[in-house]
Amino acid sequence: MKERTAKMMKSLKRILIVFLIVGIVFIGINGYSLFKTSTAVPSALDSLLIKKMAGNTLGYNYGAHAMEAAMASNDVERIKYLINKHVAINAIYADEETVTTYALKEKDNQLLLFLIEKKADLSKENGKKESPTEIAYTTKNKTAMKLFLDQDVQLSEDFIKNHLIGIWSSNNSLFLALNNNGITINSKLVVKGNEQAADLKSLRVMDFEKVSYQDNTYSKSDIKDIAQIKEVYSDEVASTEETIVDTEDSTVTDSDATTEVAALLEERKRDEKEKLKMRVRFMEQLSGYWMSEKKTKIPFYQYLIIEPDNYQEIWEMAFTEDDESNSISTKYELDREEVRVLDTKLEHVPDSERNPLQKNEKVVITWISDNKIQVNLKTTTDNFGDDVIETLTYKRLKSSDVSSALLEQFPNAFTKNNQ
Repeated sequence: MKERTAKMMKSLKRILIVFLIVGIVFIGINGYSLFKTSTAVPSALDSLLIKKMAGNTLGYNYGAHAMEAAMASNDVERIKYLINKHVAINAIYADEETVTTYALKEKDNQLLLFLIEKKADLSKENGKKESPTEIAYTTKNKTAMKLFLDQDVQLSEDFIKNHLIGIWSSNNSLFLALNNNGITINSKLVVKGNEQAADLKSLRVMDFEKVSYQDNTYSKSDIKDIAQIKEVYSDEVASTEETIVDTEDSTVTDSDATTEVAALLEERKRDEKEKLKMRVRFMEQLSGYWMSEKKTKIPFYQYLIIEPDNYQEIWEMAFTEDDESNSISTKYELDREEVRVLDTKLEHVPDSERNPLQKNEKVVITWISDNKIQVNLKTTTDNFGDDVIETLTYKRLKSSDVSSALLEQFPNAFTKNNQ
């Protein structure tokens, strides 16, 4: 009996230890995602957690939790980073918001533009059944409405019921009648007093006072019903038959919203230009010849050479085992457009569409000091096919320490900033 009790206690202790370990790991990851900010480029560990815990792991989704923490702290750079790491762009997060409805409620049109470029679903409602269009409309966000119009976002039936019911007029012989019968929307196009069915899929909101339907612009009318439309047409048009002329495109083309969108795009262009300058300055300071402080697990990564190629707008990053050899074991081409720099860290994630062979290649460089850099990169894969990320520390070599073979092969590695 005592032996059985002892065995049970032993088993119970083991179970408690397992739960304790799982709990510590859970709390640790949870805390890590909460305190992660955009003050430094997310590390290889962060990328690994997003990749490995993107789904429901022991009831926990690291990517979703990181997104909620970023939204709660209004960390826009972190939000963009997570989306670039394929954390769900259309999911519903804390406070029942999608990232798109969150951006609209924060009136962050730059983030909205980024989401549009990343193919966010602009018709996706949040948990409160609010559509992006409805939020833009009710908050009088002209810029967002113009962006939605340009993206040809279809209106939801609820939005039409809540905001567009009534008679809309293009001219005295062309009307659009929208009536809510309590179940569905009864939509009619009235042409010269004659009724025909209107397809709501072609209806778009242009601003707070105008809608478009089949290339015509309509303004809200004081007319109450179709019978009154027929009277108006009979009284004002019957004697001199009018030819229906398509109205011009919405005045929204010349509106403040269009100006705001142009300014938004220009601001984004300037922002990208400044980021490019920062990337160039950073990489020029890293250009040169480097040697690992200690023997690497894989000899191929013993020496590192970073050389700018201004013609192709890239930086060549080559690893080799022997600096006396012309044989380069591993080479990366860091495209300026695929490099992200924050403070003293850089991350390079290739566009898999342009570089399909480098789909999983990730490089993170940390500039420790003038004479040392740290590189996090995938060096190999394990037995399960997962990436093995190594952190390698390199010290800068003087020109007198570099072999003539490497100097000939990489003549531009030394720049005016690192000679």
